Amino acid sequence: MQFLLACSEPVDVVFGIPTSQTIPRNQFESIKSFVSQAIESFDVSPMNIHVGFVTYSGSASTTLKIDQLTSKDALSDFTSRLAQQGREVDVVSALDEAFRVTFSIYGGVRQSKPKAFILIVPEGSASSQQDVQLAAARLKSLGVRLLTVGIGGSINQDLYKLASTQPPSKFFYNVPNINDLGTKSRDVAEVICKGNLCRKKYCSFLA
Repeated sequence: MQFLLACSEPVDVVFGIPTSQTIPRNQFESIKSFVSQAIESFDVSPMNIHVGFVTYSGSASTTLKIDQLTSKDALSDFTSRLAQQGREVDVVSALDEAFRVTFSIYGGVRQSKPKAFILIVPEGSASSQQDVQLAAARLKSLGVRLLTVGIGGSINQDLYKLASTQPPSKFFYNVPNINDLGTKSRDVAEVICKGNLCRKKYCSFLA
């Protein structure tokens, strides 16, 4: 049975995707697969869920504006073509790019709609704890719900639990084994739909 989930009202969702070349190739492919699986659970359309991408390594950029692609097929193709570059993992750069650019009119955001940033954090982050907390607070001040998906056993869970929207039981996930990352796509999709993002808190579940 395939799990499909759709929010009944528009939501602007942005993925923060690490592209550093220090990430093993198989892990990077698993990250892209996770993103694709989560998107497959969304009701992507011009009127409902819109999806954008921030890619980051030593710096970050808005690789895909929120209003740029409004079909699952187009998003799947775009995700498959993401490539690794850079040698660092600067989480702050991703948070700052989302704050300054992606969740702005330039980035295609719908200002009156619910917003969520799904930050994927691999091992080897070069960002300081204080800088992460400040950058996360700036982004959340825009009304953006921050979901964090940490990959690897050395992730600073205390830091990212605090940086994420509260409670961490909904908005923070740690995946020690990369092979288990795909199992979190459903959890993330459910939070996008039920975690106070859809105004009516209504979801439809279809077989």
